[in-house]
Amino acid sequence: MFTVPVALNSMMSSETSNGVGALFAMSLLSLLPILVFFVTAQKYLIRGISTTGLK
Repeated sequence: MFTVPVALNSMMSSETSNGVGALFAMSLLSLLPILVFFVTAQKYLIRGISTTGLK
């Protein structure tokens, strides 16, 4: 049970570069929920930002 940055850092070894593909896959999987949330809620986020400045 690690946080994402700690888990990504533990996968990367300074001696070898064998884990680069796994590191890329793990970082992509960690970003996927954030991207899905942004795509689904983009309309509401932009509407909230644009109406905040109006008086």
